[in-house]
Amino acid sequence: MRAWWNTLRTTFDPRSLAFFASVYLGLKGGAGGLLKMAMLPLFKMQAGVSSETFQTYSIVVMAPWALKPIAGLADKYTLWGSNKSAYIGIAAIVGTAATAAFAANAQSIAQFPNAMVALAAIANTQIAVTDLLAEGSYAQLMRDAPQSGSALVSYVWGIAFMAQILVAIVAGPVADDGNAHLLIAAAVPLMAQAAVPPLANWVKEERPQKHSVKQWMVKMVVVVVAATGAITAAAVQNNAAVKVAAAATVACTIAAAAWAFMPQTLRGVALYTFVAIASQLQFGGPLDYFYTASEECVRNGPKFSMTFYLTTAPLVAAVCGAAGVAVFETTMSNWTFRSIFRFTTVLMCAVAAVDVVIVTRTNLRWGIPDRAAYLGGNACMGAVVMMMHTVPLAVLTSKMCPDGAETMVYAIVAGMQNLGAAVAGVGGAGIAQMVNVSLSDASCDHTLLPEILIAGTIAMPMLVALPLTWILIPSNVGVRDSLVHDPTQTGTAPTTPRKAPA
Repeated sequence: MRAWWNTLRTTFDPRSLAFFASVYLGLKGGAGGLLKMAMLPLFKMQAGVSSETFQTYSIVVMAPWALKPIAGLADKYTLWGSNKSAYIGIAAIVGTAATAAFAANAQSIAQFPNAMVALAAIANTQIAVTDLLAEGSYAQLMRDAPQSGSALVSYVWGIAFMAQILVAIVAGPVADDGNAHLLIAAAVPLMAQAAVPPLANWVKEERPQKHSVKQWMVKMVVVVVAATGAITAAAVQNNAAVKVAAAATVACTIAAAAWAFMPQTLRGVALYTFVAIASQLQFGGPLDYFYTASEECVRNGPKFSMTFYLTTAPLVAAVCGAAGVAVFETTMSNWTFRSIFRFTTVLMCAVAAVDVVIVTRTNLRWGIPDRAAYLGGNACMGAVVMMMHTVPLAVLTSKMCPDGAETMVYAIVAGMQNLGAAVAGVGGAGIAQMVNVSLSDASCDHTLLPEILIAGTIAMPMLVALPLTWILIPSNVGVRDSLVHDPTQTGTAPTTPRKAPA
């Protein structure tokens, strides 16, 4: 730990570390965490929407994250001479205003659910834009200091976990008391503080190099943005076949565009990160409702309270996630990326199996209480494995960013990753609707939930994502390797890895 801190202290400017603290402790972790925690109690308990409607709302609210490539154009189009600070400041004004309006009307969410979803999406736009510009900053810093390894990413995730712990402490009890709207109100000042770094000159500005933004980047921005619009439009359709077809079409389109437009040095990694996420279908709506359903809806079900589901479990996840970062730093930081992703893919499928065990009530037959099974599997091991997968993913993405267009390239790759999550969510929602899995006050049918969980969260990643680690991830590139970039490269020859100093 001391060596890790010394690496941070001696390698990076304290103002940059303060900027990242504002983004990941205050904005993304704090305000974003509060907004996310408030969604389930507000829409389930106060608005009374069904599980499939809740999953649709969740996809729409998170759509701005897939639109990150638009913000990446800051590398090409400066605003008042700034390619970061001005955009962060404007986003803070708009996002804070939307959050304040949401907070003022949250108690009336049953009357205006669509309007509340729109306000939440605008708030997430601020977080996504600021997060992207921060990612561009640390991508540049990490690429310029390859000897730092994953120290900066670990710092970012560490303070994000601190925020998660603080948010989780209050979220559950407040929601159980019927005051989830107060979580939105608490997010307002945290959204506003994001204006401090640009005003205090904590944001490192880099003048984009001439011709640093290539034609292929603009093409990918157009494709990702259009695909995001298509998948979001599909999410709000009632036709299950439309959702599934749209998810498959968007997945194929993104894969084809990445292969056709992106440089050989980038397309394999970018395509893998998209497919790996898209192939693990999401059934968040049905699972959230199953775990918190009443006895009338799910007989002998877990019946988790909001305090357990939004406070106890996230606290465990935060602690275990931090442990996952530590495990990665101490045991996996010298592995190759291919080995890491093979290992974590298998582990993620194992964690997904815990949902199947609980939904089928197998854990009770084994003598394992619901809370112990959920905390040990989904909350703890899920967080550990997610960090063991996410940290190297961020490091590899940063290493692949060419000089002078860090924000743009990171935006494209991150946008593809978030679009992959949207594809997984819409595809999962469509399949759940096809087999009549729905939990609400009017209908509680979860008969085929185990089958779609097995097919979508275990079988698909093993059959799709795992084999791609051999095909798309470089075999000889490790976490501490430096990748040489030619700033004039247009996308034909692969870069040559070289070992960084120990």
